[in-house]
Amino acid sequence: MTAVFPIEASWPLIHDLKHINYLADYGDGIVQGANFNLAYTRANGEGGVTSYKGQNRFTLRFQALDYNAAKTIWAFYKARTGNLEPFYLYNIPEERASIDLTGADTTGRYLVRFEQPQLTLEKFTASLFNAGISMIECRS
Repeated sequence: MTAVFPIEASWPLIHDLKHINYLADYGDGIVQGANFNLAYTRANGEGGVTSYKGQNRFTLRFQALDYNAAKTIWAFYKARTGNLEPFYLYNIPEERASIDLTGADTTGRYLVRFEQPQLTLEKFTASLFNAGISMIECRS
């Protein structure tokens, strides 16, 4: 069973969409291009599930996390063995109202893995933490 990222992202959340394109510039404004992304069915970035091209990336910045939230993120990262194991991330509130912890609802659901091989929690005062990490879309 695929795990679900259990914490609703606080602001800011950065959502990137990357396309792999080849452009041959012949000069004088003449360009020939090709897209190398394969289309497959997944969240469409607009609240539904459809087939489209590109790779999504989410960057989360958690500010002033309490101890329990920081502990939850730390445990979730450890359980995925860092950036090894994929999991579901729900794009809240852009594509759906809440997280489906079962992972069954596909609306706004992305299969991702952590992009970085390390997670850093910054403790800046008693029991308050900052953290930031990005997640990159992957296929199972």
